[in-house]
Amino acid sequence: MQTSPVFRAKVRYAVRGFFDERGYTEVETPALTRHPDLEPSLSYLETEVNVRGEAPERRALITSPEYAHKKLVAQGISRTFELARVFRNNEPSDAWHSAEFTMLEWYRLGASLEDGMEETMALIEGVAKNATGQAQASVNGVHIPLERAFWDVRTVASLMEEHAGLTLPVHPTRETYAEWLDVAGLFYEPTDTISDLFQRVMLNLVDPVLVRASRPTVVAYYPWHEASLARIDKEGWAERFEVLIGGIELCNAYGELTDVGEQRRRFEAEIVLRQERGQGVYPIDEELLQALEHIKQPLFGNALGFDRLVTLLSSQTEN
Repeated sequence: MQTSPVFRAKVRYAVRGFFDERGYTEVETPALTRHPDLEPSLSYLETEVNVRGEAPERRALITSPEYAHKKLVAQGISRTFELARVFRNNEPSDAWHSAEFTMLEWYRLGASLEDGMEETMALIEGVAKNATGQAQASVNGVHIPLERAFWDVRTVASLMEEHAGLTLPVHPTRETYAEWLDVAGLFYEPTDTISDLFQRVMLNLVDPVLVRASRPTVVAYYPWHEASLARIDKEGWAERFEVLIGGIELCNAYGELTDVGEQRRRFEAEIVLRQERGQGVYPIDEELLQALEHIKQPLFGNALGFDRLVTLLSSQTEN
């Protein structure tokens, strides 16, 4: 959906005001990188950089400014945010996806995942009020209130239990999901990873309920294999949450992993998987790993689709 540049500017102004009031530093990080995110679900837009007198160097446009922000936190900037242009290849062609879009990314040192949840809900409510005069979004003509009292905060396990009748163990295996899919008569590929199978369960048995939800939803604490860059808590769940409004995923947030050894292990596993799938592979960002050694407090990070937020709120102004 095309939105008015004037309205988009209002939302941008409201976002900057929110973070300024909370003592954040707005930063600008590079769009070209030698070390893009290694997560197998991501595809890069790539280019070749030629410097006179040197061999050509392959680089990628960032899929997220996350690595750069963590390096800044390690240097002593405890609260960062950025409205960054990011790029992802092989995206679907619809109103909610694009090869180039704006990501609102922020990091807060010393914050728990619950702190981050509250801050995220306050951001969405506050920006909506400032940009439209009311805390409300609209999806397909359905008005969804954004005041804190209306938010539904759920765990992945509780959603599976309530809406699919499935009890998610703390340490599920590939066989756990395959058995569920067999019972439900749902198709899957023999080559599907544990993450692929989990996504099939969510897509078919849980997501249809979230699409119809009349309240904004925080979906938190994922199984271990969906941790990506998140910490694993003492009970064994990944410290991660997503926000969904009318079934639209608005953000993906982590209690950030700062254990250097575990982060290296995950990077190495992602490289192997990317190689098996014939995807592009870049070297591990050693500067990032060095930076993580200097982060001694819990770190919260969130990546929110700014374009999606603008669309959700502009739809409200048009109804």
